[in-house]
Amino acid sequence: MGKYDFCFIQKKDGMYQQDHSAQHGGGGEGREMLFASGGLLGPGFGMGYGVIDQAHNMKNLSNFLDYDHIMCFLSTNLYDQNDFDADIEYTLGGEKHVFSEPTLVRIPAYVEDGPVIIKRVGKPFCFIHLFFTASFHHPGWPVMNGPPKPGQKAFGPPGGVF
Repeated sequence: MGKYDFCFIQKKDGMYQQDHSAQHGGGGEGREMLFASGGLLGPGFGMGYGVIDQAHNMKNLSNFLDYDHIMCFLSTNLYDQNDFDADIEYTLGGEKHVFSEPTLVRIPAYVEDGPVIIKRVGKPFCFIHLFFTASFHHPGWPVMNGPPKPGQKAFGPPGGVF
């Protein structure tokens, strides 16, 4: 055993796959996302990764989370990141944005985002979700890392919106 073995995280360590539609309220069924969360990457970070190959409503409902996160829409061509052929409609803070090139979307905590609509996919593209919390959570989604741990604070947006 090496001193830094804990830095190399694999499925056996707790990375898991989940149907993409479970996180995003429908659409994208059958598209597995690989997740490393629940503290595997440290106390303030987690990520999901998948490939999008069909048009669908990636996220049907608008909502907000109590932590910053970044949605990455990138080419699957490792040699040419401009080789991106998809049309995406992303609503952030009530503003609709449309893009057709590799894009990173930074979503600050408590800013409403969604819906996210993958309008057209000419070539599969890489979707990476980076979230600045140990456990990916949302009040309307299924528990993704098992039941809350003793003493874990329940999600509660300001003003008791939910």
